[in-house]
Amino acid sequence: MIKKPPTNRKGKTIAVFGASSNIGRKFIEEAALRGIMVIAFARGTTKITSIHHGKIEIVQGDITQLKNVEKAIRNKKVYATINFAASFSSNISEARAVNVEGEKNILKVSQKFGVKRHIYISTIATQMKKSSAYRDTKLDAENEVNKAGRRGLDWIILRYANVLGTPTWDHPFKIIIPYIRIGIPKIPTSSKNAPFPYELLKQQLTQQ
Repeated sequence: MIKKPPTNRKGKTIAVFGASSNIGRKFIEEAALRGIMVIAFARGTTKITSIHHGKIEIVQGDITQLKNVEKAIRNKKVYATINFAASFSSNISEARAVNVEGEKNILKVSQKFGVKRHIYISTIATQMKKSSAYRDTKLDAENEVNKAGRRGLDWIILRYANVLGTPTWDHPFKIIIPYIRIGIPKIPTSSKNAPFPYELLKQQLTQQ
């Protein structure tokens, strides 16, 4: 099992993109409760304005617009960026705008402003044999994360097996929060031991 993260995460600032999604919203709520300062970035913010506890700065913006992403974290001393945003559109152009270009914008800004760690929330759908706009653009986004890693950014890609319509998205914090900490815990190697159905695709981490 994943060890309990240490208290040194308190006081850190993280920027969460796609914060109004089901798992994104639950994640920022729990993060704030645990003393993490959260920049909650979403195109529509009505679902997250009701969260009043903790330190949450709500930023309305579009990840497909580089200036929006830059404005969200400029001068904020952000330790980690996390991207929950996704487009399920069958239109390849629409899907690419969010899933690929949006992720590229977050990666660019993360490196520009010295963010130490990036967590990309992908999908187990990347393992499907049949091509689709969602699968293909998520795979392309994963490749962009890999490239950023070669340029020096520490990163994690998590492929969720179940997100919507199942109990699993109620507790995303349990599996994601360890990767924000300074010391990286030993991760589960099988779904039997995992507290949340997922696949850890890759990790490239610099021990602090």
